Amino acid sequence: MSSKKSSRLGLTFSLKLSLVYGLFFSIASVALFGAVYYTVHGMVMRGEQEVVQARIREYRAWYAEGGIAALQKRFYDRSDMTRDIYFVRVVGPGNAALFVSIPRGVGSVDLIQINLAQVAKPQPWYNVLLGRGPENTWTVVSDTLAQGLVLQVGKSSTQSQLIMRQLGRVFLLFILPVFILGVAGGALLTFRAMSPLRRIISTVRDILHTGKTSKRVEGPAGRGEMGALVELFNRMLEKNDALIEAMRNSLDSVAHDFKTPMTRLRTEAEFALANPEDSEALLDALATCLEESERMLTMLDTLMDVAEAQTGSMRLALGPVDVCEVARSVADLYEILADEKGVSIKLDLPEEPVLALADENRVKQAAANLVDNAVKYGPDNGEVLLRVFADEKGVAFAVSDQGPGIPPWEREKIWERLYRGDLSRSKRGLGLGLSLVQAVAMAHGGQALVQSEPGKGSVFTLYLPALA
Repeated sequence: MSSKKSSRLGLTFSLKLSLVYGLFFSIASVALFGAVYYTVHGMVMRGEQEVVQARIREYRAWYAEGGIAALQKRFYDRSDMTRDIYFVRVVGPGNAALFVSIPRGVGSVDLIQINLAQVAKPQPWYNVLLGRGPENTWTVVSDTLAQGLVLQVGKSSTQSQLIMRQLGRVFLLFILPVFILGVAGGALLTFRAMSPLRRIISTVRDILHTGKTSKRVEGPAGRGEMGALVELFNRMLEKNDALIEAMRNSLDSVAHDFKTPMTRLRTEAEFALANPEDSEALLDALATCLEESERMLTMLDTLMDVAEAQTGSMRLALGPVDVCEVARSVADLYEILADEKGVSIKLDLPEEPVLALADENRVKQAAANLVDNAVKYGPDNGEVLLRVFADEKGVAFAVSDQGPGIPPWEREKIWERLYRGDLSRSKRGLGLGLSLVQAVAMAHGGQALVQSEPGKGSVFTLYLPALA
């Protein structure tokens, strides 16, 4: 049901986008036509007005020679009434026509539309006379003469109006094909633009149907927002797949590591129940059970600490911490264990305190894990060096050992939860020490680094933010 609904929603979105393309294309076409239409119309009208103005200047000159009689004589001497297309009228006070000439064969002129007001205008003014049809349209220019007379000259605009009307009809005929073309082009562009989104939807459906998180969005990512979306979606799937695989491995490792203490707990309990009279055996069984349960609780607490740090929810009691004092405290803590292996713990500390802004208990916990690993995996009668220094990265606590070293292919994996390298499987441990160190570093905004070479030992460095 949800898949069908998604399909309808996707189709509706594509259709809407196509219609938007078509509408935008149509609006742009209308705007372009409007601009062209009014530009052409303005040019035509200005051209006709200029022609009429030229004629009116000529008639004014005739009038200046001898009044209306001279204008009338010159007009009839020059004009061929069968072919002249100009309308001429001289109007006196009260709209009294003193001279009128209307071309033959072009219909009547509605003189009422150009009757004059009693107040003369300082400059020539224009009128467009609209008849009953487009074939009877005139452009008239009026200008004042002497003694309050007004000279009116008009030119037939029928041909220009017919051309503009034909231009409008052509536009009306083409607007529907233009809209259809816009919708079709928009549909094509939408189809191509939405291709990455359709591939993402198809991939999600396959994952939901098959449960296989290894599926990826097929095809080239391309450029732009959709290409970035495909790339980020594939990266998200890869990260989720890696997290799921890591979770499976972690669960397998936890199950395996819990199996041994649980088996020992069961064995000790069965042995104690088999010999209820032996009080010493009962006490030993209880001690073993407490030891194994403590180990299991430690593992669970460490796993929770690592998870909190990786999700950014580890609680820290931040304050000034002298990392030199932390180094001395951890060295004293592991002195007995080191003596049992003949390992000497040496300190390389500056005379002045080196202060970090950190949670003292968490820092001691991480430093203890580093020293524990150095003593545990180092050779008997070896040496472990603890150094504290400050550089551009912050305050550093470094532990150098003389252990077997770490192969290059394992240097990234050692920070993973419950991971134990090939050379460390012979030693008892949870595989969580370095994960906790990195988690503490991340929670403080610092980092944990390792430098190692097989056969020459390792140097683990915990960086913490310096106290401002």
